[in-house]
Amino acid sequence: MTRKSVRYARNARRVDPRRRGVTATLIKMRQGASLHLSQGRNGRAWFLSDNTRVADDVAAVVIAHPSVTGAGDCLFGDRVSSLSQTFRYVES
Repeated sequence: MTRKSVRYARNARRVDPRRRGVTATLIKMRQGASLHLSQGRNGRAWFLSDNTRVADDVAAVVIAHPSVTGAGDCLFGDRVSSLSQTFRYVES
């Protein structure tokens, strides 16, 4: 193996943690879990219905996924920009 291919193999094994979190979250959602947003003492808290904690940046990528949709349970429904508190995976 050349030096370049060894370096590439080492880098390929290191997966970006955010990408890994997004993939794991989407897999669990595809299997039936839902993503919930709650407001805690320290701000927003995202978690799955199986009580798995989801990081804010991971949740932002997940809810932007085309197969993930809000359940329509926002607190202030009259606002256009209000964010749903529950998100589900929808097969298309």
